[in-house]
Amino acid sequence: MQKWVTAGVARVDEENCGLKIVGPTGEVLSVHALEEKLFRVTLCPGGETRPASKRTWAVVGHAGDVPREGRLCSDYTRWGGGFRGQMATEEPAATLATPAATVTASHPADALALQWTTPEGVCFARDLRSGAYKFDALGNGVRHYMERRPNQ
Repeated sequence: MQKWVTAGVARVDEENCGLKIVGPTGEVLSVHALEEKLFRVTLCPGGETRPASKRTWAVVGHAGDVPREGRLCSDYTRWGGGFRGQMATEEPAATLATPAATVTASHPADALALQWTTPEGVCFARDLRSGAYKFDALGNGVRHYMERRPNQ
């Protein structure tokens, strides 16, 4: 039986085009702005060198379809290396903002959750506030939970 661990927060660092959130057991959650309206969230349960998945098929670039073998999650070249958003860290939250959207990583009581808002401050997506990011103790499986609204 798998033992699931909730991703927590030990520290938040600003890195090129994004935020790097390091958890108490070494897990790393990165949020990068690829474009003004496109962000990539990556959870690496075993730290930066052990992502849950090394390849992605989720986002198609301007040139067309994703290759059959996918692309490396760490490859940002298709988006010109990333979009430089405004970053700010103020405990217990950190934000990454572009002209189109803001993502806020909040971590009250070590429960990491992301919230996505428009420039007007309207929330359009939010992680479950209690245990949004979970991974198994071996670092092989990842789960992500988002908040549902009554009309969804």
